[in-house]
Amino acid sequence: MRRAMKGCAGGLRMRGSVYGSALALLVMAGSVTAVTAAPRAARPQAERPVAAAGPEQTVLDARDALRRKDATRLAALSALAAAQGNPLAMWVEYWELQNRIASATPAEAQAFIARWPGTYVEDRFRNDWLLELGRRRDLAGVAAEFPRFRMNDDREVTCYAAAAAPLTTKEAKDAAVAAWLAQREADDGCALLGQMLFDAKVVGPADVWVRVRNATETNKLRTAKQTAALLGPAVAANVAEAVDHPARVLARKGSTASRAAAETTLLSLVRLAATDGDTAVDQLTSRWDKALPPDLAAYAWASVGRQSALKLRAEAPDQYDRAERAEGRRGARGVVLSDDLLAWKARAALRADGGKARWQQVMQAITAMTPAEQQDPQWLYWKARAAGAIAGGSGDGDMLRTLRQ
Repeated sequence: MRRAMKGCAGGLRMRGSVYGSALALLVMAGSVTAVTAAPRAARPQAERPVAAAGPEQTVLDARDALRRKDATRLAALSALAAAQGNPLAMWVEYWELQNRIASATPAEAQAFIARWPGTYVEDRFRNDWLLELGRRRDLAGVAAEFPRFRMNDDREVTCYAAAAAPLTTKEAKDAAVAAWLAQREADDGCALLGQMLFDAKVVGPADVWVRVRNATETNKLRTAKQTAALLGPAVAANVAEAVDHPARVLARKGSTASRAAAETTLLSLVRLAATDGDTAVDQLTSRWDKALPPDLAAYAWASVGRQSALKLRAEAPDQYDRAERAEGRRGARGVVLSDDLLAWKARAALRADGGKARWQQVMQAITAMTPAEQQDPQWLYWKARAAGAIAGGSGDGDMLRTLRQ
């Protein structure tokens, strides 16, 4: 409802003076309603005939019916708004259809889209309809409608669309993996896509663990648990316990007997670092720095460093140094740090040593970021500054000209 009303205001701004006037009517009507709210609230709903409402009151009543999920009244108000030639009739109709979208037919959806072509509300409804098609597992319907989704601003819809596309080319596989990795909150569309990618062996267990780690690091615990389910119910249960009760797991069940066990132990350390950084450091120093595989020990130190950097603690750069030393141990596989971990590494290095900065660490952090993140203006700037400082003696102007060549 909140998105619909917010979108309504946005749509009014887009559609010009007629809707602007209608919005003014709504504001004035809202003021009058505020004054008379008590008497109206006391009257039974049956005593307020739908036909008696003016255009502005029709919309306000429709909004109230939507909040109450009163499908019968919404349908009547939608018909009334159309009969009135109400400038906001499209929104009343949208609310009515969106309220019962789970039972709406494709014919009803397409009829609505055809009635309001090129409008904001048409594409707003298309967003809702694509989500509903995905929930129904009508991937053919998603594939047909998605190219017409102009706003294209919904990650879950993007996942449904990627799931609907055949994974027959490298480009299609890369696009699907990118959509899955871009997931922020747990949702059905990206869960479906992740399962399809895993079943097709486009992503493997190592990719899943990277996703679980990064979601845990950023406190997206539902996403971490949802992603871990790709590895089976036993792993999912262990991950859930690790992120919900990290201290207990480290005390009783922490293990490196298998890769999955070591990954789960790492998740407990990551969660502990977020709530009790000093204890996490003690745990790492006394046991897990040597017990964990080097790449996971490096991730744990980076996670501790991030939490210290968030708190502006002076030890953050040294903790990131510990991550680098762990990664450099014999037999270590490459550690995969998220852009977020690397960004905090760079920030900690820039604040280090009383503002003198650790330029080598800044350069290492930015160079390890994904190509897209490295193009962010702030990192382009600090990479240039780091290059100049490392080179020594060159002015910023000379250094920047060199980097452009």
